[in-house]
Amino acid sequence: MAVLGMEFALIGYPPVSGVSAWLRYHGSTQCNATEMVHSAAYHKEWRRLHDQIAASARMVRQDGALQLWDVPGMRQFWITGTFDDMNSLAFAEQAAGQYWHPSVHFQQGDIVLDVGADFGSVTFEALQAGAQKVIAIEVDPAKWPCLERTFAKEIAEGRVVLMRMGAWDSESTLELGGDSVVLERGDQKHKVRVATIDQMVAELQLPRVDFISMDIEGAEKPALRGAVNTLRKFKPRMAIASEHLPDDVTAIPQTVQAMVPGYDVICGQCELLHDQMRAQVLWFR
Repeated sequence: MAVLGMEFALIGYPPVSGVSAWLRYHGSTQCNATEMVHSAAYHKEWRRLHDQIAASARMVRQDGALQLWDVPGMRQFWITGTFDDMNSLAFAEQAAGQYWHPSVHFQQGDIVLDVGADFGSVTFEALQAGAQKVIAIEVDPAKWPCLERTFAKEIAEGRVVLMRMGAWDSESTLELGGDSVVLERGDQKHKVRVATIDQMVAELQLPRVDFISMDIEGAEKPALRGAVNTLRKFKPRMAIASEHLPDDVTAIPQTVQAMVPGYDVICGQCELLHDQMRAQVLWFR
């Protein structure tokens, strides 16, 4: 999940702040001037929506460890534990269009893979955009009952399919610590099933894949390698998180283009990290 890095991206007139940032950091940025403007506008809207959600989200009911929350501007979502600021940040990202780009976005009738579905904010946004079907792929067992309840109607209608596993470059069992099978997070770890996206697409007999959204806490490159047949056959539009590992911005495009030459890559949603403007999202078209 993207974490806001600069005040210029939060306040002021987005085109001015975006161009100013590009002029200041253009020697150490992964984004061009146009994408810096887009990034500034996104971050300003993200901050506004974060404040709105943090102030106005309300719990509707509780069932043991699960809570149903009404998220302003979105819908009611089931979550585990208590709705905290991290939840506000995550929902605000999608409400602000973290994975939306003018030339790469969900379209009417799409079949979408939401890889790293979390509590369902991307699945919701895809459905709102008119997606025909969303495959919600989530590795954390604690989040499965939340997704089942939040999208019970859509699952019954066949518009949402929940895949209870993680995406990787082979079928295996890995240790999940916190929310990652790659990064060292959380003291308690447990075994989880992972499989390739190609296996999932074949198992579901999907006629095509139009869009892939992926944010899986450092596992993006192995997951993409496990989607080689899907990428070659359908060449889906993609929005891939690139903020988790230091080499993501270069290694993720290299991984994709080595398998499927011809993809155009757009670096965006930039933030300042270690005196460099780094892209938090990569769009592929």
